[in-house]
Amino acid sequence: MWNGRTALAARPHLAAALAERPDYAAYARDRATDEARRELDDRALRLARSSRGLTPERVRQALAESPEGRAIQARVDTPGPRDLERHLAAWLGDVHAADAFRAWELDAVARVLAGEADGEPTFADLYAAAYRLFFAPSYARILTPLVVGRDPASGAVGLWRIVLPRTVWIGWRKRGFEDVEYQRIPMDLVPERPLGLWLAERLVSAHVDLPDRLRAAGLGPANLAYESLVKPRHRDPGRAFARSRVTLRLADARDGELVLIADLDLDGPAGAPALRAIQVRSMGDSSRTELASTIEQALGR
Repeated sequence: MWNGRTALAARPHLAAALAERPDYAAYARDRATDEARRELDDRALRLARSSRGLTPERVRQALAESPEGRAIQARVDTPGPRDLERHLAAWLGDVHAADAFRAWELDAVARVLAGEADGEPTFADLYAAAYRLFFAPSYARILTPLVVGRDPASGAVGLWRIVLPRTVWIGWRKRGFEDVEYQRIPMDLVPERPLGLWLAERLVSAHVDLPDRLRAAGLGPANLAYESLVKPRHRDPGRAFARSRVTLRLADARDGELVLIADLDLDGPAGAPALRAIQVRSMGDSSRTELASTIEQALGR
Protein backbone atom coordinates (compact mmCIF):
# COMPACT_ATOMS: atom_id res chain seq x y z
CA MET A 1 0.00 0.00 0.00
CA TRP A 2 1.34 3.42 -0.89
CA ASN A 3 0.32 6.97 -1.65
CA GLY A 4 -0.74 7.43 -5.27
CA ARG A 5 2.07 9.88 -6.07
CA THR A 6 4.71 7.33 -5.17
CA ALA A 7 3.82 5.31 -8.26
CA LEU A 8 5.33 8.01 -10.49
CA ALA A 9 8.80 7.71 -8.96
CA ALA A 10 8.67 3.94 -8.53
CA ARG A 11 7.60 2.94 -12.03
CA PRO A 12 11.00 1.58 -13.22
CA HIS A 13 11.44 -0.44 -10.03
CA LEU A 14 7.88 -1.70 -10.17
CA ALA A 15 8.30 -2.71 -13.81
CA ALA A 16 11.49 -4.62 -13.00
CA ALA A 17 9.76 -6.40 -10.12
CA LEU A 18 6.78 -7.31 -12.29
CA ALA A 19 9.14 -8.76 -14.91
CA GLU A 20 9.87 -11.57 -12.41
CA ARG A 21 6.31 -12.75 -13.00
CA PRO A 22 6.17 -15.02 -16.08
CA ASP A 23 2.82 -13.62 -17.23
CA TYR A 24 3.94 -9.99 -17.12
CA ALA A 25 7.35 -10.85 -18.60
CA ALA A 26 5.60 -12.52 -21.57
CA TYR A 27 3.24 -9.56 -21.92
CA ALA A 28 6.11 -7.03 -21.86
CA ARG A 29 8.13 -9.12 -24.31
CA ASP A 30 5.23 -9.26 -26.78
CA ARG A 31 4.70 -5.51 -26.50
CA ALA A 32 8.45 -4.87 -26.94
CA THR A 33 8.60 -7.20 -29.96
CA ASP A 34 5.73 -5.37 -31.65
CA GLU A 35 7.35 -2.04 -30.83
CA ALA A 36 10.71 -3.15 -32.28
CA ARG A 37 9.06 -4.51 -35.45
CA ARG A 38 7.22 -1.24 -36.05
CA GLU A 39 10.38 0.78 -35.43
CA LEU A 40 12.41 -1.32 -37.89
CA ASP A 41 9.62 -1.23 -40.49
CA ASP A 42 9.29 2.56 -40.24
CA ARG A 43 13.03 3.12 -40.55
CA ALA A 44 13.35 0.64 -43.42
CA LEU A 45 10.53 2.36 -45.31
CA ARG A 46 12.18 5.78 -44.92
CA LEU A 47 15.57 4.42 -46.08
CA ALA A 48 14.04 2.59 -49.04
CA ARG A 49 12.46 5.82 -50.28
CA SER A 50 15.90 7.42 -50.48
CA SER A 51 17.68 4.33 -51.88
CA ARG A 52 17.60 3.33 -55.52
CA GLY A 53 17.07 -0.28 -56.49
CA LEU A 54 16.53 -1.57 -52.94
CA THR A 55 13.23 -2.92 -51.77
CA PRO A 56 11.92 -2.16 -48.26
CA GLU A 57 12.40 -5.85 -47.41
CA ARG A 58 16.09 -5.76 -48.39
CA VAL A 59 16.64 -2.50 -46.53
CA ARG A 60 14.93 -3.94 -43.47
CA GLN A 61 17.14 -7.01 -43.52
CA ALA A 62 20.25 -4.87 -43.74
CA LEU A 63 18.96 -2.60 -40.97
CA ALA A 64 18.23 -5.57 -38.71
CA GLU A 65 21.82 -6.80 -39.16
CA SER A 66 23.32 -3.37 -38.45
CA PRO A 67 24.53 -2.26 -34.98
CA GLU A 68 21.44 -0.06 -34.72
CA GLY A 69 19.11 -2.96 -35.53
CA ARG A 70 20.91 -5.30 -33.13
CA ALA A 71 20.55 -2.69 -30.36
CA ILE A 72 16.80 -2.54 -30.99
CA GLN A 73 16.58 -6.34 -30.82
CA ALA A 74 18.66 -6.38 -27.63
CA ARG A 75 16.03 -4.27 -25.91
CA VAL A 76 13.56 -7.05 -26.71
CA ASP A 77 15.82 -9.91 -25.59
CA THR A 78 17.12 -8.28 -22.40
CA PRO A 79 14.89 -5.32 -21.54
CA GLY A 80 16.01 -2.97 -18.80
CA PRO A 81 13.75 -1.22 -16.27
CA ARG A 82 13.22 1.75 -18.59
CA ASP A 83 12.24 -0.55 -21.45
CA LEU A 84 9.76 -2.38 -19.25
CA GLU A 85 8.46 0.91 -17.88
CA ARG A 86 7.18 1.98 -21.28
CA HIS A 87 4.55 -0.77 -21.07
CA LEU A 88 3.48 0.10 -17.53
CA ALA A 89 1.02 2.84 -16.64
CA ALA A 90 1.60 4.72 -13.40
CA TRP A 91 -2.03 3.99 -12.68
CA LEU A 92 -5.08 3.10 -14.69
CA GLY A 93 -7.56 5.37 -12.96
CA ASP A 94 -9.35 6.29 -9.76
CA VAL A 95 -12.05 4.30 -7.98
CA HIS A 96 -13.97 5.65 -4.99
CA ALA A 97 -13.60 3.46 -1.91
CA ALA A 98 -17.34 2.96 -1.47
CA ASP A 99 -17.70 1.85 -5.11
CA ALA A 100 -14.75 -0.54 -4.81
CA PHE A 101 -16.17 -2.12 -1.66
CA ARG A 102 -19.64 -2.49 -3.21
CA ALA A 103 -18.23 -4.23 -6.27
CA TRP A 104 -16.12 -6.49 -4.04
CA GLU A 105 -19.10 -7.33 -1.86
CA LEU A 106 -21.29 -7.98 -4.90
CA ASP A 107 -18.79 -10.63 -6.04
CA ALA A 108 -19.08 -12.26 -2.59
CA VAL A 109 -22.88 -12.17 -2.87
CA ALA A 110 -22.67 -13.94 -6.23
CA ARG A 111 -20.53 -16.69 -4.70
CA VAL A 112 -22.97 -17.17 -1.81
CA LEU A 113 -25.96 -17.44 -4.16
CA ALA A 114 -23.99 -19.87 -6.32
CA GLY A 115 -23.47 -22.12 -3.29
CA GLU A 116 -19.71 -21.66 -3.15
CA ALA A 117 -18.03 -22.15 0.23
CA ASP A 118 -16.14 -19.28 1.86
CA GLY A 119 -12.38 -19.67 2.12
CA GLU A 120 -9.80 -18.87 4.79
CA PRO A 121 -9.48 -16.11 5.72
CA THR A 122 -13.19 -15.54 5.25
CA PHE A 123 -14.59 -12.66 3.25
CA ALA A 124 -15.74 -11.04 6.51
CA ASP A 125 -12.17 -11.12 7.83
CA LEU A 126 -10.76 -9.63 4.63
CA TYR A 127 -13.49 -6.98 4.57
CA ALA A 128 -12.75 -5.96 8.18
CA ALA A 129 -9.03 -5.62 7.46
CA ALA A 130 -9.60 -3.51 4.33
CA TYR A 131 -12.28 -1.41 6.05
CA ARG A 132 -9.77 -0.12 8.60
CA LEU A 133 -7.71 1.39 5.77
CA PHE A 134 -10.38 2.76 3.47
CA PHE A 135 -13.53 3.69 5.42
CA ALA A 136 -12.44 7.32 6.00
CA PRO A 137 -9.43 9.56 5.21
CA SER A 138 -6.45 9.34 7.52
CA TYR A 139 -2.95 10.31 6.40
CA ALA A 140 -3.72 10.36 2.66
CA ARG A 141 -6.60 11.26 0.33
CA ILE A 142 -5.73 8.57 -2.23
CA LEU A 143 -4.20 5.15 -1.62
CA THR A 144 -2.80 2.72 -4.18
CA PRO A 145 -3.09 -0.97 -3.29
CA LEU A 146 -0.24 -3.01 -4.78
CA VAL A 147 -2.59 -5.01 -6.99
CA VAL A 148 -1.75 -4.78 -10.66
CA GLY A 149 -4.52 -4.69 -13.24
CA ARG A 150 -4.77 -4.54 -17.02
CA ASP A 151 -7.03 -2.27 -19.02
CA PRO A 152 -8.28 -4.29 -22.03
CA ALA A 153 -9.11 -1.16 -24.04
CA SER A 154 -5.63 0.38 -23.95
CA GLY A 155 -3.56 -2.70 -23.12
CA ALA A 156 -1.91 -0.73 -20.30
CA VAL A 157 -0.83 -2.48 -17.13
CA GLY A 158 -0.90 -0.46 -13.93
CA LEU A 159 -2.50 0.25 -10.59
CA TRP A 160 -5.95 1.48 -9.64
CA ARG A 161 -5.98 4.28 -7.07
CA ILE A 162 -8.59 4.22 -4.31
CA VAL A 163 -10.07 7.62 -3.51
CA LEU A 164 -11.03 7.77 0.17
CA PRO A 165 -14.41 9.15 1.31
CA ARG A 166 -14.93 12.89 1.48
CA THR A 167 -14.73 14.74 4.78
CA VAL A 168 -17.35 17.44 4.18
CA TRP A 169 -19.78 15.75 6.59
CA ILE A 170 -17.33 16.28 9.50
CA GLY A 171 -18.14 19.99 9.59
CA TRP A 172 -21.83 19.22 9.91
CA ARG A 173 -21.08 16.71 12.64
CA LYS A 174 -19.27 19.37 14.66
CA ARG A 175 -22.39 21.53 14.49
CA GLY A 176 -24.54 18.64 15.65
CA PHE A 177 -26.19 18.35 12.23
CA GLU A 178 -28.40 21.32 13.16
CA ASP A 179 -30.38 23.20 10.51
CA VAL A 180 -29.46 20.76 7.74
CA GLU A 181 -31.25 18.06 5.83
CA TYR A 182 -29.24 15.00 6.71
CA GLN A 183 -30.01 13.27 3.41
CA ARG A 184 -28.24 16.06 1.49
CA ILE A 185 -24.89 15.58 3.20
CA PRO A 186 -22.44 13.65 0.97
CA MET A 187 -22.03 10.27 2.64
CA ASP A 188 -19.66 8.04 0.69
CA LEU A 189 -18.25 6.21 3.70
CA VAL A 190 -17.60 2.48 3.47
CA PRO A 191 -20.13 0.48 5.55
CA GLU A 192 -18.66 -1.06 8.68
CA ARG A 193 -19.99 -4.50 7.77
CA PRO A 194 -20.94 -6.18 4.44
CA LEU A 195 -24.67 -6.03 5.12
CA GLY A 196 -25.60 -6.96 1.56
CA LEU A 197 -23.69 -10.21 2.01
CA TRP A 198 -25.47 -10.77 5.34
CA LEU A 199 -28.80 -10.36 3.52
CA ALA A 200 -27.76 -12.87 0.84
CA GLU A 201 -26.64 -15.38 3.48
CA ARG A 202 -29.96 -14.98 5.29
CA LEU A 203 -31.80 -15.52 2.02
CA VAL A 204 -29.88 -18.76 1.40
CA SER A 205 -30.54 -20.06 4.90
CA ALA A 206 -34.19 -18.93 5.05
CA HIS A 207 -35.44 -21.29 2.37
CA VAL A 208 -33.51 -24.36 1.29
CA ASP A 209 -34.42 -24.22 -2.41
CA LEU A 210 -34.26 -20.44 -2.99
CA PRO A 211 -30.69 -20.43 -4.43
CA ASP A 212 -31.64 -23.18 -6.91
CA ARG A 213 -34.78 -21.30 -7.93
CA LEU A 214 -32.83 -18.08 -8.45
CA ARG A 215 -30.26 -19.86 -10.59
CA ALA A 216 -32.98 -21.64 -12.57
CA ALA A 217 -34.57 -18.25 -13.24
CA GLY A 218 -31.23 -16.84 -14.40
CA LEU A 219 -31.25 -14.24 -11.65
CA GLY A 220 -27.92 -13.00 -10.35
CA PRO A 221 -26.65 -10.02 -8.35
CA ALA A 222 -26.53 -6.89 -10.49
CA ASN A 223 -26.32 -4.00 -8.03
CA LEU A 224 -25.95 -3.23 -4.33
CA ALA A 225 -26.71 0.08 -2.63
CA TYR A 226 -26.53 1.39 0.94
CA GLU A 227 -28.44 4.21 2.57
CA SER A 228 -27.95 5.40 6.13
CA LEU A 229 -31.25 5.91 7.94
CA VAL A 230 -29.84 7.85 10.90
CA LYS A 231 -27.05 10.36 11.34
CA PRO A 232 -23.67 9.17 12.70
CA ARG A 233 -23.85 8.38 16.39
CA HIS A 234 -21.32 8.81 19.19
CA ARG A 235 -19.26 11.10 16.93
CA ASP A 236 -18.00 7.97 15.23
CA PRO A 237 -18.12 7.77 11.40
CA GLY A 238 -17.87 4.01 11.75
CA ARG A 239 -21.41 4.07 13.11
CA ALA A 240 -22.82 5.97 10.16
CA PHE A 241 -24.59 2.81 9.02
CA ALA A 242 -25.84 1.72 12.45
CA ARG A 243 -29.30 1.74 10.93
CA SER A 244 -29.22 1.10 7.22
CA ARG A 245 -31.31 0.40 4.17
CA VAL A 246 -29.67 -2.17 1.90
CA THR A 247 -30.95 -2.63 -1.64
CA LEU A 248 -29.85 -5.76 -3.49
CA ARG A 249 -30.90 -6.05 -7.13
CA LEU A 250 -31.01 -9.48 -8.82
CA ALA A 251 -31.44 -9.39 -12.60
CA ASP A 252 -31.59 -11.79 -15.55
CA ALA A 253 -30.73 -11.45 -19.23
CA ARG A 254 -34.36 -10.82 -20.24
CA ASP A 255 -34.90 -7.63 -18.20
CA GLY A 256 -36.54 -9.51 -15.35
CA GLU A 257 -35.46 -8.59 -11.85
CA LEU A 258 -36.03 -8.90 -8.14
CA VAL A 259 -35.15 -6.01 -5.84
CA LEU A 260 -34.66 -6.79 -2.15
CA ILE A 261 -34.99 -3.73 0.10
CA ALA A 262 -34.07 -4.41 3.74
CA ASP A 263 -33.97 -2.04 6.71
CA LEU A 264 -31.35 -3.26 9.17
CA ASP A 265 -30.43 -2.24 12.68
CA LEU A 266 -26.93 -2.86 14.08
CA ASP A 267 -27.71 -1.70 17.61
CA GLY A 268 -28.57 -5.20 18.77
CA PRO A 269 -26.39 -7.53 20.89
CA ALA A 270 -22.77 -7.61 19.68
CA GLY A 271 -23.72 -5.49 16.72
CA ALA A 272 -25.53 -8.36 15.02
CA PRO A 273 -27.84 -7.11 12.25
CA ALA A 274 -31.54 -7.14 13.05
CA LEU A 275 -34.00 -7.08 10.16
CA ARG A 276 -36.58 -4.34 10.81
CA ALA A 277 -38.40 -4.51 7.48
CA ILE A 278 -38.12 -6.34 4.16
CA GLN A 279 -39.71 -5.62 0.81
CA VAL A 280 -39.17 -7.53 -2.45
CA ARG A 281 -40.19 -5.96 -5.75
CA SER A 282 -40.40 -7.92 -8.97
CA MET A 283 -40.36 -7.21 -12.69
CA GLY A 284 -41.03 -9.79 -15.36
CA ASP A 285 -43.46 -12.68 -15.69
CA SER A 286 -45.64 -14.19 -12.98
CA SER A 287 -42.87 -16.53 -11.84
CA ARG A 288 -40.86 -13.48 -10.72
CA THR A 289 -43.83 -12.24 -8.70
CA GLU A 290 -44.26 -15.64 -7.08
CA LEU A 291 -40.54 -15.85 -6.28
CA ALA A 292 -40.60 -12.32 -4.80
CA SER A 293 -43.49 -13.31 -2.52
CA THR A 294 -41.65 -16.45 -1.39
CA ILE A 295 -38.49 -14.49 -0.58
CA GLU A 296 -40.38 -11.78 1.28
CA GLN A 297 -42.21 -14.36 3.42
CA ALA A 298 -39.04 -16.38 4.09
CA LEU A 299 -36.95 -13.37 5.12
CA GLY A 300 -39.75 -11.80 7.14
CA ARG A 301 -40.12 -14.75 9.50
